[in-house]
Amino acid sequence: MDPSQQQQNPPAGTPQQQQQQQQQPPPGYGYPPYGQAPPPGAHGQYPPAPQGHAPPQGQAPPQGQYPPQGQYAPQGYYPPPGQYPPQAGYYPPPGQYPPGAPGEVARGHAPPPAGQQPYPPPQQQPYGAPPPGQYPPAAGYLGGYPPQPGYAPQPGYGGAPIAGIPTPGPALPSPGYDASHIATGDMSEEARKIKKAFGSFNTDEAKLIQVLSKPDAVQMALLRKTYRHDIGKNLEDVLAEKVKRDFGDTLLTLVRGPLQNDIRYLHNALQAATAAAASTPTSPSILLNDVLLRRSNADINAIKTAFKETYKSDLSNRLTSCQQDIRGPHHTLFAQTLKANRMEESTPLNPTLIESDASKFDNAPKNIDPGTQETELVELLANRSDTHLRAVAAALATRPTFSNGTFTFEKKVKAIWARADRKGMRHSALHIVRGALDSAGLDARLLYKCMKGLGTRDSLLIARVVKLHWQRARIGEVKAAYRRRYDKNLVDVVEKETSGDYEKLLVALLEG
Repeated sequence: MDPSQQQQNPPAGTPQQQQQQQQQPPPGYGYPPYGQAPPPGAHGQYPPAPQGHAPPQGQAPPQGQYPPQGQYAPQGYYPPPGQYPPQAGYYPPPGQYPPGAPGEVARGHAPPPAGQQPYPPPQQQPYGAPPPGQYPPAAGYLGGYPPQPGYAPQPGYGGAPIAGIPTPGPALPSPGYDASHIATGDMSEEARKIKKAFGSFNTDEAKLIQVLSKPDAVQMALLRKTYRHDIGKNLEDVLAEKVKRDFGDTLLTLVRGPLQNDIRYLHNALQAATAAAASTPTSPSILLNDVLLRRSNADINAIKTAFKETYKSDLSNRLTSCQQDIRGPHHTLFAQTLKANRMEESTPLNPTLIESDASKFDNAPKNIDPGTQETELVELLANRSDTHLRAVAAALATRPTFSNGTFTFEKKVKAIWARADRKGMRHSALHIVRGALDSAGLDARLLYKCMKGLGTRDSLLIARVVKLHWQRARIGEVKAAYRRRYDKNLVDVVEKETSGDYEKLLVALLEG
């Protein structure tokens, strides 16, 4: 079923994109929270960014197979497939920092100048925001097609870094969000297998799972194009006709690709909000959170363009027409997000701005009243990067109210928007803060919510599993976070909550 059936410029002082050498997030296409709050009174400098190397290019394929899909532009900050950065929880108690934590001098580095406040190192990028100037590798392909070859950089964007040095500049669109990037290779064999799977009488569901669970977002676009060229039919139309229910919905979600799914979810969510459809199983704002929050500026712009091309209406105007259901500061948050003015993850940390933002949160009262103070906080959440918000959390942890470790940034956000009429805003603010501090933990929480209690929210489960499937290098991180948080194996839970071919397909996506 469809998931719906369920900025003004940044505030004064927001750092803009700077063309200078800067810190870069560590490995992976997610961002596990291994930058922790500094101990009270600690002094230090920004830790050096870790170095690494991109995985080697794919080798020539055996004769008769289409060429390997290589990988995205090499860059030196991604681990080999299956190797993820160390995980951590939220802030450890004061004095219990692991080696290399903020405030600790790394071996081989001089002690920091006195008077400088340590902030956590830049972490991994959010969905849609790989390190500037490159595409993230689609790591973790177990038995699937290897990732795409490195793309040539677009005009105006940085190319691959030289000798492991990160390239400054804005993040490029995520794979699948730029139609000008076409996969190499030949999908003719896959198109023939799909045609054969439909057969004359019975559908071979196992073959559909085998073929359609493997391509990445860019390869899926090539497969759609190849199917239309070779078979003469639209693959999405054929699937909609031949395969039904949750299994069919999952296949369609895969075949559409991430960008078309995003705009479809937005369209349905905004329709539900406009109609004040209280009977829908899922609040429209939940889908808006999933699709819009914590996205790169490049992805937001791609979403706005595709939405206008498909639905012949401006996404920001559509949002404004929904103010009966999404109103006040909550509307402001999404309106600011759609301006695509979010601080780039590559922007160097600004200690003055960090302390200023920390003070705004520290001084904000519980059950904040509408007004300038609330608007400033909303715009701050919409426009600050994950890296910056982690530094704000670290700065807050040194303040008297937070220093005993029992009061956290997350709890402060809950208190600020504790009023009943701020429930939607509270959930969106927590989505941003939780994701900045522990991206894999947020994804684990969202998947858990789909399967919690009686009945499974299948449309949300499909959307979230497929979204994670497009970021395969992060699947291992999310599984680990799910086990830590809920003491259960994510795949086991999915198998318990689903059945038949639908179950087999979701498991195939989660197994990489």
